[in-house]
Amino acid sequence: MKLRTLFYLATFLSIAIISCKKDDDDDNVDDFDHAAQAIVDKEILVDYLKSHYYIAPLEDEYFGKIDTILETDNVTSLFDDIKLKKYNVTYNDIDYEYYSYEQEIGTQGIKASKADSVMVRYQGVLLDKSEEFDRSNFFNWFGLYNAGNYIVGFREGMQYFSGGENASVVGEPIKFTNTGKGFFIIPSGLGYRNIANGDIPASSCLVFHVDMGYVIIADNDNDGLTNIEEDLDGDGEAYNDDTDEDGYPNFVDADDDNDGTLTKDESKTEDADGDGIVDYLDPDTK
Repeated sequence: MKLRTLFYLATFLSIAIISCKKDDDDDNVDDFDHAAQAIVDKEILVDYLKSHYYIAPLEDEYFGKIDTILETDNVTSLFDDIKLKKYNVTYNDIDYEYYSYEQEIGTQGIKASKADSVMVRYQGVLLDKSEEFDRSNFFNWFGLYNAGNYIVGFREGMQYFSGGENASVVGEPIKFTNTGKGFFIIPSGLGYRNIANGDIPASSCLVFHVDMGYVIIADNDNDGLTNIEEDLDGDGEAYNDDTDEDGYPNFVDADDDNDGTLTKDESKTEDADGDGIVDYLDPDTK
């Protein structure tokens, strides 16, 4: 069975998982001071990183562990670990910091953008109690371009892990080897904010352990441009770029400029009428 077929099959088998599913109820966040909470979370995360260390997964384990440093331990804190990377993102006009840690680099050598899709299994853990609130032991398909379906931090964190190799066998669960492993940590503002969700208390910082099976560079409308290539303003998102303003973002619009000629049939590099607009985005050029 070809890998593409497996991906399509996985789309239908994929289940909605609470840890990555965005809560649709935003009524409780309006009067909350999210900027103040972001400052609190920043301090919480730094303290956590200074007092904890990472234990890599064994050969038969999907996920690693994060444990508290004891006085008798001779280990490197996450804060001082060179594999830990810090990232910044602005969400609702508030600046947030989050972290990722790539323990094993997948042999696929490709990392996803927020406009791509992934085959991944993961474990969600509460930061303050190290309690598991969600877990996927099978590789599930996630279309990261569906921004409204996921919490902000889930899409952000999935960008920093390389996929592995397809080792699937017909009639058996989808399998990948030499996968990318690690974790990412997000503040509550990139999670469920001040809203409790299932076993996740309000204003919770979250840890996601990741086993990245495969990265699919998406081209949803099959126009020869990958989704991320249709991010015209360069903000890392494809859903907010709509050249002809017809309500369909370019990455799902077969005719980006609405000139009657499909994008796949127009030049992606030429500007035939010399007006400074490339042909496939220019309604005056067909």
